[in-house]
Amino acid sequence: ILTDDIKYMHAFESCYFNAFMAGLYHDWAARAVRSAGRHMWTNQAGMKYQHCCLNNMARAILRYNELAVVQNEKFVTVNLFDEFFAKLAYDGGECDLSVSGGFFENKPVEISAKFTGNSKKLRVRIPHWCENFSSSADGKIVGGYFETDAVGDIDFSVSFDMKPKICEFVGTPCDGEWHLFRWASDSAKVCT
Repeated sequence: ILTDDIKYMHAFESCYFNAFMAGLYHDWAARAVRSAGRHMWTNQAGMKYQHCCLNNMARAILRYNELAVVQNEKFVTVNLFDEFFAKLAYDGGECDLSVSGGFFENKPVEISAKFTGNSKKLRVRIPHWCENFSSSADGKIVGGYFETDAVGDIDFSVSFDMKPKICEFVGTPCDGEWHLFRWASDSAKVCT
C-alpha cells in the first residue's frame, strides 16, 4: 500500500469486508470463518493462554482506520468510504476531511476537505468492483483514482455503481487433523 499501487488497496478492501468482517462473531471475541467456527490456539501457534486472532482483529481494525485516508506530497487520498472524520497534519499544512453518506446503501458519498496552510489536491480511489463512477467535482481519472482539478478546500459527492455479488466458497471439511487444514490458490485441499 505504501507503494501507491492501487491493487494493494483493492485487495485490502476485499479482504476486510468479505473475509475479515464476515469472520467476526457478534461479540468480537472470536473468529468464525476458519475451521467452521472451531478455533485452535495451542495447536496452531503454540500459544497456551492467548490466541493470535484476537490480536490480529485489533490490528486489522486499526489498519482500516489508518488506510481510510492517506496523504503524500501531492495528494490527500480517500481510500475507504464509510463515514469518518480525519485530521491530517503535514509539513506546512493541515487537512480536515469528512466522508459521509450512504456508501453501504449504494447512495452518494459526500466528501469535504478544508485545508489550512499549504493545500493539496484531493484524490478518491475508485474501487475495482465499481462499473460506473461519477463525481460532482471537476477532475480526471488517473490510474484508478479520481483526481480533483481544484487544489484546496472542496465539497463534492461521488457515486459508485455497487452491485454486490455473492461468491460462495465451496469447500469440503477436513476430517482428522483439521487444525492443519489449508486451502491452495486453486481451491484444492492441501493438508500438511
